[in-house]
Amino acid sequence: MKLVCKGCTESIIVPNELVEDLLLDAEKKGVKMVSKKSYKERLQQCQTCPALLYGTTCKYSGGLVQYKAKMVAGTCPCPAGSKWIGA
Repeated sequence: MKLVCKGCTESIIVPNELVEDLLLDAEKKGVKMVSKKSYKERLQQCQTCPALLYGTTCKYSGGLVQYKAKMVAGTCPCPAGSKWIGA
């Protein structure tokens, strides 16, 4: 059985290669990215969050955490407050 996203009918399992391609495209377009250290810290917070679905998707925003965590303008959408240190 293929698991699909309710909103877009795509597979809910997002391969790392696709996320990397999305990040490369954003970087080429001049989107400002956080440092490797900040990115790692943000992802660590996401990994411990119960709102992380399928290891890739935030329950609150519906977005890919690996993508959003890399953006300077990205924020943690947790209703109780951002879990990202310094965000």
